[in-house]
Amino acid sequence: MYKLNRKRYIMIHSMLEIEIRDAIEKEENLNEDGSINWSFVDADAYAECRSFWKDDEQFYESFDEIVSAIIANEEEEVAVDTQIEMAF
Repeated sequence: MYKLNRKRYIMIHSMLEIEIRDAIEKEENLNEDGSINWSFVDADAYAECRSFWKDDEQFYESFDEIVSAIIANEEEEVAVDTQIEMAF
């Protein structure tokens, strides 16, 4: 039976987040309009980190959790920037 201990899970989860954030910064992973091409980010992260997970299901659970947090953070930053602009 395959079981991840908490430290190992945190480590590989962090490694995946780093790979995702690095992939987001790559110009080839952006669409023409500057938005993120998540399929390309997925491919980069999968190639680098998939072997650390028991199966694709576990990998994508972590991938989706990290991406959701990144998107929520970006949306929050946009909202704050909009509020600041409206204040001036």
